[in-house]
Amino acid sequence: MLRYKVYLLLALLSCSLPAFSTADGVDSLRQIQINDLKTQIGWVNPSAMRAYLDDTKQSLGDKAPTLYQKLSELEALLPEVRQALSATASDEAIGNARKLLALKREIMLANPLLDVDHIVVARYRLGHKSRKAMGPSMGTSTANYNSLFSNSRKGYDAEIDILSDLRGEVKSERIYKPEADVPVSDIQLHWDADRLLFSSLDANRKWQIYEIKTDGTGLHQKITVDEPDLEFCDANYLPDGKVVATTNIGYNGVPCVHGDDVVANLVSYDPETRDLRRLTFDQMQLVTNRDPERPHHVHPLGIHRPDTLFLPYRDAHES
Repeated sequence: MLRYKVYLLLALLSCSLPAFSTADGVDSLRQIQINDLKTQIGWVNPSAMRAYLDDTKQSLGDKAPTLYQKLSELEALLPEVRQALSATASDEAIGNARKLLALKREIMLANPLLDVDHIVVARYRLGHKSRKAMGPSMGTSTANYNSLFSNSRKGYDAEIDILSDLRGEVKSERIYKPEADVPVSDIQLHWDADRLLFSSLDANRKWQIYEIKTDGTGLHQKITVDEPDLEFCDANYLPDGKVVATTNIGYNGVPCVHGDDVVANLVSYDPETRDLRRLTFDQMQLVTNRDPERPHHVHPLGIHRPDTLFLPYRDAHES
């Protein structure tokens, strides 16, 4: 009797389950493709594209008239495509949408800035966080009043890559990937384009400056000092062979967060002599009345002059 009850239950379940066919699967895949096209079409901004062409037309030279013509074609096609995709999209509507996106790609990739062989990038694999991750997940500061010294020091999947074939099927070649789950930040290419600096963490999870050749060889720590509690990040090359970087030297904290975040000061470093020179003296006193002459200095930029550009952070409460 029990066997017959089980058979009856299976038969009832079979009748109650909705039928699924190959056609249903094809329809579902088609709807996914349509939704993806709707998303991409929604990001098309002809006004911004025209502003980009206006800004670069001198550099584009003889290409400019053709690109303006393609933009006009895109502008004429866009309302029709948006309306067609909002309804039950036909094959013709899908084809027009793909044509529009191809026009957009051709126009944008004509940018003269892409007339280069390679681009050096930091690559972060974010997994399920990729659509909601913010800068700190990719090795940048958590807020404008702090530096990398305040960042998380674990949980990254990062590497340095070189991208090529920028207008075709982009190719990615790895230069360097840390063995540990640490970030790679502040990549600065040397003027000769044969080597670069970057910030990462050492075996003790302290920030250090590293240098590597663009072919992936010659990795070494660029700034080496005897003080084990000093950390360095955000470095750049100087014309005289030295480097400039930010450091926690002085051991001061940002006043508006009760000293919880480390103040970054600038130093210059000579790799030949290991001479370290402090350049700025910021946030020297934790006082209630903030001193506008004691900012927080980050992002140094070496230029072909005896000067260094940098970005000072000033407290939001200062006038």
